[in-house]
Amino acid sequence: MHRVASAVSVGVVIVATLASSAPAGRATFPGQNGRFAFGFGGGTIMTENPDGTDRKTIVPLTSGVAVGATEPAWSADGTKLAYSSKIGGTGGIFIVNADGSGVRRVTNDVNDGEPTWSPDGTKLAFVHVSNGRRRIVTTNLDGSGLTVVTPNLDRSLDDPEWSPDGTRLTFSDFADVYVINVDGANLVDLTADAGQPARADNPTWSPDGTKLAYTYNISSLKVVASTGGGATTLGANLGEVWEISWSPDGTKIAYVADVNGPLQEELFIMNADGTNIVRTGIDVATTLDWGVAAAAPPVPPPVTGVNVNVAPVSGTVLVRLKGTTSFVPVTALSSVPLGSELDLTKGRIRLTSTGAGGATQTAVFYQGRAVVGQTRAAKPVTTLTLSGPLVCPKRKTAAKGPPTRSLWGNGKGNYVTTGRFAAAAVRGTVWLTQDTCKGTLVRVQSGTVSVLDKVKHRTVTVRAGKSYLAKKP
Repeated sequence: MHRVASAVSVGVVIVATLASSAPAGRATFPGQNGRFAFGFGGGTIMTENPDGTDRKTIVPLTSGVAVGATEPAWSADGTKLAYSSKIGGTGGIFIVNADGSGVRRVTNDVNDGEPTWSPDGTKLAFVHVSNGRRRIVTTNLDGSGLTVVTPNLDRSLDDPEWSPDGTRLTFSDFADVYVINVDGANLVDLTADAGQPARADNPTWSPDGTKLAYTYNISSLKVVASTGGGATTLGANLGEVWEISWSPDGTKIAYVADVNGPLQEELFIMNADGTNIVRTGIDVATTLDWGVAAAAPPVPPPVTGVNVNVAPVSGTVLVRLKGTTSFVPVTALSSVPLGSELDLTKGRIRLTSTGAGGATQTAVFYQGRAVVGQTRAAKPVTTLTLSGPLVCPKRKTAAKGPPTRSLWGNGKGNYVTTGRFAAAAVRGTVWLTQDTCKGTLVRVQSGTVSVLDKVKHRTVTVRAGKSYLAKKP
């Protein structure tokens, strides 16, 4: 943003602990809340976690390099930033990877500024001076195909933001907030009614595209439907508000305000309905953007005799990786080495491993603990060996622990569940393997299981609705 405003006395601000959601910025897209980016220190771009931790300088990566960087905007996938540079002769719009690598130029006009990404990541919109006016334009990421969206709007424009569905742009003229189709058609002034005669600017889309929040008369926040209509006040007497934006998940709105406190520009967060204003104590600048959390890198396929892939299905699932002593939660798809132990007593996990011919096979396991293994044969067999505690009484002495341990499975492929006295090989089945003090019980709910009785050294076929007990010798 570039604006001059007198200080406004701050009203009631609730000081609270930072909520789990993060501050917002110029470009918002539906998704999980990630890091926020901001211009800082007179010409650098920084990113930071929502709680103010892990602050990183992204532009410039090399200290002492003057770039005049400001006005960062996240791409919709959270992997890149667009920003403007105000260094004369070398300024313009640039793109950089989220880690600060791969800086590349889009335009070379120092007057270009305030970029915003199209949701599909193929274009940028920004402010460009044309015929003596600040116009809204779009361009390809290499700077080609520059198109003026507002060629006939005879006023200087500011703060564009692309709609989440990619069809419209919003912007202000330092007095009113507008929406317009990306092709320049259907211009609508959302704040032109007589009830809003003062200054309206800094518009930001709700992630579902149905509403716009904006600053009103410098010190208030309002929200209006993106198709027009009456506005609702979210907060008043908030200080000198410089920037606002909706959180990517739609639950919060953040704003940067000068409240005559120890920080010149400070980050505040409120619920999307204006309640529960949180003063974060985070020092930022007047340009801010809340990014969508970048997707985790894809997990490579499993490798025979090396690892398997696991993903939680429901409940709480834990894993103790091979070579470690503690169980940790499994919250997303991950790869675990063979020899790792799964604790599925309170949840279900989807396990994917290699099968015959290098193809993958998948089964779901639950209600038990097991150590994962796999043979290296041409037709590798994935094994789950029951590992939960099992305590059996010795004659008249009472047992001090569970007298059974078990594991349910549901799937098909070369999977074998192994107890003390039997191993169950499946063919496309829902089955239970349970160790008791009397032996190992295999119960088949559907499909067919081949049970190896390790005591009698024989294989028994067990079909749906039946069970087999390999008795303790």
